[in-house]
Amino acid sequence: MRIKALSLLLLLILCLTMAAPVYATGLTMVSPNTGAVGTTVTVTGGINHAVNTYHIYWDTTLITSGTSASDKSVSTAFVIPESVKGSHTIKLTDPNDHPATEDSRPFTVTPAISLSVPEGAVGATLTVSGTGFTANEGEIKVLYDAVEEKTGISANEYGSWSTSINVPESASGNHIIDASGENTTTTDVDDLNFKVTPEISLDPISGGVGTSIAVTGSGFAASETNIYVTYDVTTVVSNTSANPKGSWGATFVVPTSKSGSHTVDAYGASTLADDVANASFTVSPTITIDQASGYVGDAINASGSGFAQNETSIQVTFDGVAVKTGITADANGSWTSPLGIPESVSGSHIIDASGQTTPATEVTDASFTVSPKIEINPTSGAIDENIAMSGNGFGSSQVITIKYDAAQVATGVATNAKGSFTSSFRAPKSSGGDHAVTATDAAANSASTTFTMESTPPTTPTPLSPEPGSRIGFIGETTVTFDWSDITDPSGVSYILEISQEAAFSTILLRKEGLTQSQYALTDAEALDSGDYYWRMKAVDGAQNASDWTAAQVFHIGAMSLWLFVTIAVLAVVLIVVIVWRIKKVWG
Repeated sequence: MRIKALSLLLLLILCLTMAAPVYATGLTMVSPNTGAVGTTVTVTGGINHAVNTYHIYWDTTLITSGTSASDKSVSTAFVIPESVKGSHTIKLTDPNDHPATEDSRPFTVTPAISLSVPEGAVGATLTVSGTGFTANEGEIKVLYDAVEEKTGISANEYGSWSTSINVPESASGNHIIDASGENTTTTDVDDLNFKVTPEISLDPISGGVGTSIAVTGSGFAASETNIYVTYDVTTVVSNTSANPKGSWGATFVVPTSKSGSHTVDAYGASTLADDVANASFTVSPTITIDQASGYVGDAINASGSGFAQNETSIQVTFDGVAVKTGITADANGSWTSPLGIPESVSGSHIIDASGQTTPATEVTDASFTVSPKIEINPTSGAIDENIAMSGNGFGSSQVITIKYDAAQVATGVATNAKGSFTSSFRAPKSSGGDHAVTATDAAANSASTTFTMESTPPTTPTPLSPEPGSRIGFIGETTVTFDWSDITDPSGVSYILEISQEAAFSTILLRKEGLTQSQYALTDAEALDSGDYYWRMKAVDGAQNASDWTAAQVFHIGAMSLWLFVTIAVLAVVLIVVIVWRIKKVWG
């Protein structure tokens, strides 16, 4: 009887169990239950209905839905959406129940940062993004190796933000990037590693052979030594060292090489060449000249580099006109050729080149500045010398003014279309020595040269009269005629006569200049009183070259002085009076 009753009880329990749900709506696992925005969370549980819809909510937002299994179980995953830090609710609901049944679990959002790239070179732009900060949090900072790189950042209402930094100077390897805000400390945020990779850069990145290149390296090992730089396979920098932050700099000159791209690399004691991304330098064909300015007719050397290997039929042009042809480059695309500066106007002119495979448009030009120049023939001579002049490098079809010192000596002169002219003039009267000859056009282009006027003095004249020690006149003022030998000179001669009462001529009684004859007669106004006098003279040619003074010649004026003559005359009168008186007395 008891067995039968027990069996009935078990049957009743089984029936009740089959009629009711296996389990109520509920969550059995939320994993993980803490993490950053973007974390994938796995949710398992069950609802009251088999093969029916269920909903998963993030806080109050439906984030995913699905269909339960035949055993009413639920298993799904979703990604934590943009949210502020702190506690949030993950909720499973069965909308098929009336009312709907649900179960929830907490999830804690933690602040986190992410990087746009995990590695890069110094100076690269790196985007740093943050999530899970507090809503509208301010005073957010990004730190690179504990040093603030960006400040003043604010989160949005969901606690998210984004900013960019330039990777600061730092040695190769991993560096810590962190963040903090007014409500978030750096300990709240998991650090991220950013790997700095070595890099080199060139300035400039293109040019001709011989260009000076500044090469800089960054992201090498701290204080790394024995750093070398190679250009293709040629070492161009040796034994350079990096600073404590892995940076260094050096310069090199682009070696002889053909046109096109060339590889520049670097390596050091700790950094392999393969670790460093190659830099590229493009050699462009270039023409250079060994002097940048000068005159028409100057001989200069033109050199080309960066042309094609063994390129032929190279020609050099001056303002587009060929001045040298038939040049051939060597195996490195280089060549050198002499050339003369052709007739051309004043100013800058383009020297270019082209070859069989290199067009002139690809060649970096050289510039030559032509200056005006004049030549004269002869460069020295006497007054009235005929001087031929030629000039070039002046303005095109310009009137030319020619001056000897400050005096214009030629008119009606003009340049041709290429800035050249010819003229002549006679050397004007001027002193011996150098004189500036200048040609100037209407555009103020000017050139000068020097004409040297002869500076040979004429022969010293010979005094003829009055002869040394001679006496002239008897009594009172006397006019004297001075005479000397004739002197000749191609530029003409004049004379200077001086009279003094001192042999040393410390004071001059009379000086006559510009005398054109070899004698001079004193005027009545210049008559000399009785006494002793000295005279001398010199010859001066048209170039103002003067002979030596003649030796001082003494001469005397009058037989006796006036006071002596008066005294004698008075005594004579007295004597006559006495004699007459005696005669009268004797003859009574």
